[in-house]
Amino acid sequence: MRTLTASAPGKLILCGEYAVLDGAPAISAAVDRRAVVTISAADADVVVSRGFRDGRHRFAARDGRVEWRSGDTALPLFAACWDAVPAAGGPVGVSLDTAAFHADDRKLGLGSSAALTVALVAALATWQGSSADVGPLAAAAHREFQGGAGSGVDVATSVAGGLIRFTTG
Repeated sequence: MRTLTASAPGKLILCGEYAVLDGAPAISAAVDRRAVVTISAADADVVVSRGFRDGRHRFAARDGRVEWRSGDTALPLFAACWDAVPAAGGPVGVSLDTAAFHADDRKLGLGSSAALTVALVAALATWQGSSADVGPLAAAAHREFQGGAGSGVDVATSVAGGLIRFTTG
């Protein structure tokens, strides 16, 4: 059975967290907390999430879009990533794990949604056999998920890793 795994680091903004929204630079570092995504062929489309919205979420892929099964909780972040890189070739089982971004049932504020977006877009693109640049696809998916808000520094840090200087645009 075909299976693949992708991961991406979280971030810690060292300076410029809010100033970056006005065009000033921010300095951000990747941290050793990773979002992990695993995709495998399955009998039906399903997402199992651990960390945020724990549980099993059934969906159907129709015309490249996600439709959640009756009674299942929608995962807007997953849907935004799927819209950016819809998987093809039959049903998939997707595991989303952001448990490393929580301690004592509290979010640590280290960019779990951005890291998950980068890992999921990378996994979906690889699943498709695409050589597309993950950065712009992940940035667009995360922007969609956030309703257009945010600077993108968290996504850029998860894509690049290490220590980065970031300005919007």
